[in-house]
Amino acid sequence: MGHKFSKEDKGALLNDKNLGKTVELTGKNGQKDQYFLSIDSKTNELVPLRVKHIDIPDKIKGVSLSEEQRQKLGSGEKVNVENMTGSNGKKFSATLQVDAANRSINFSGFKQEMEKELNQKSEKSKGAKQKDS
Repeated sequence: MGHKFSKEDKGALLNDKNLGKTVELTGKNGQKDQYFLSIDSKTNELVPLRVKHIDIPDKIKGVSLSEEQRQKLGSGEKVNVENMTGSNGKKFSATLQVDAANRSINFSGFKQEMEKELNQKSEKSKGAKQKDS
C-alpha cells in the first residue's frame, strides 16, 4: 500500500489500535483513496478501510453529533460525547473513534453519568448523619 509511518503514527497504532487520522493509500486496483487504519486485536494485522465505507451517523445513542464532531470522526480522530443513553437506560459519556478492524465506531473511556448523582447523594447523606450524631 506504500505508506511510511511516523513515530507518532506508530505510537497511536500500538497504544490505541487506531491511527487517529486518515491516510491516502493506493488500492489493489491502482487507485488512490482515503483509508482508516487499525490493528486487529485478534490477528495483530494492520487493517485498512476506505473512508467511504463508514457512514458517520447524525445521532449516536440518543445524542445529536455536531458538524465538528462528525468531521473529526470522519477524519479518524477521537471525539468525546456526553449524555448518551445506554441499552440499560442509564446516561454515560465515552470517547468515540472509527475502528477499521471492526468496521464500526469504537466506544472507549466509559463514564457513567449516574456516578455524579450517586456521589452527590452520598455526600448529602453523610452530612445528614453527621448532624444526627
